[in-house]
Amino acid sequence: MKISEPFYTKRENVIKAKGSPVPTTAFLSPEFSFVSTILHSGVNCIERPAILGDDFSVLHNPNAAHPLDPLLFQWCEQMFYQDGKLERRPKKEL
Repeated sequence: MKISEPFYTKRENVIKAKGSPVPTTAFLSPEFSFVSTILHSGVNCIERPAILGDDFSVLHNPNAAHPLDPLLFQWCEQMFYQDGKLERRPKKEL
């Protein structure tokens, strides 16, 4: 009964409630190279961090035409897809 480090597995699709597949591979396609990063927050009105913004995650596009410098996002968790794996880097305390 120990808490373990989260991990991620690759899925080509997720299935919507009505059964239709939705592809999850947009960043692996050159046609989405116009997207540099995705900023995500899972906060809602009930589950929120003590410091607003402390929950942000950034997913960097490995095929971005204009990638953003990871140093810009040291204040939040960052995700990088490299060598077929999703690498998580926790935020740095500033």
